[in-house]
Amino acid sequence: MYKVSFLVLVAIALSACNSKTVSDADFPVESVMLAQYTEPSDTTLYYNIENSAPLVVQIINTPLPDTTFNGVPVKSTKSQTITRQGETEMERTESILYFQESPLKYIGSVSSDEYEVASNQTPMPKKAKIGDSGDVNQSNLWTDASKKTQTSDMVAKWSLKPANDNTAWLCEDLEIYYLAEEDTDTKGSSCVEINPNGDILKSKMIVNSITDDQVQEFVFVSK
Repeated sequence: MYKVSFLVLVAIALSACNSKTVSDADFPVESVMLAQYTEPSDTTLYYNIENSAPLVVQIINTPLPDTTFNGVPVKSTKSQTITRQGETEMERTESILYFQESPLKYIGSVSSDEYEVASNQTPMPKKAKIGDSGDVNQSNLWTDASKKTQTSDMVAKWSLKPANDNTAWLCEDLEIYYLAEEDTDTKGSSCVEINPNGDILKSKMIVNSITDDQVQEFVFVSK
């Protein structure tokens, strides 16, 4: 399960009087990450396939009322993911994501076949420069709230990478380690392109499937 929550806005050019270059500019981190949980969004990502219709992933995030999760008060967001190719819908999933703000802290998630509890949360910085990165949290995942059958462990980190001349990719980088030998461990990133003002300009999702030390990469990008 990917904690994917994107918001696509119109690109806003940097002011001509801004003397900073992208290499030394400060980019907001925590506020952009928080906006992806607290603001409604509907984002469509595409993975092009040669001689075939593209694989399309639509992510719809809808903020929900405050509630409790795992015994603590939290805010919540419903995240729906719809995967299709051409006119064929391949998969539809829905998860409820739980978090706290000030500082942003991811608490966990629930879906029809997964119960996730996060721990070891590390506060994200208010601002960072390209090349900076850090820890976000670790998670344990079970089949349901009874926690009788654990399925995987997950590690989340953040990173800020160069995009264009005056923008950067702010990414949540995930590593998922499955307990069942027949399941393939996965790495991936959920990213938004931002400028130093914190405007979100574009989204992408990278999924790496790892089998016998061979990595197959899939990159989905918004238009």
